[in-house]
Amino acid sequence: MTSQKRKIPVAGLVIALYAALPLFLASTNPQHLPLPLLLVPFLLLFIALFVTAFWIGGHSRFLKGLTLRKKIAIAGFIALVPMMLAVFQSLHQLTARDLLIAIALIVGVIFYISRADFLR
Repeated sequence: MTSQKRKIPVAGLVIALYAALPLFLASTNPQHLPLPLLLVPFLLLFIALFVTAFWIGGHSRFLKGLTLRKKIAIAGFIALVPMMLAVFQSLHQLTARDLLIAIALIVGVIFYISRADFLR
């Protein structure tokens, strides 16, 4: 009898990641945190968005025929753009033009990655 690896349900992981972000923000004061810990909320946001995008992308008809590398690249880019927008907002540099550029960039890169030959 072989033992199967226990898999954490993706929904549970996503819920835990999204719960960790407000918990961290509510329990810390940014003025008293060391600089490396100021990056934790952005990393949690990126990881939560990546897992969500990868999970949804795995169930999408649009991404069904893509290789695993392409799905990872698309999920990473989808997670990266909102995280960068959050960084811009925290620096008070976010404008409506940045948001429109980000949306156009997401659509263009997803189309490009889905057609690319270099990610096999």
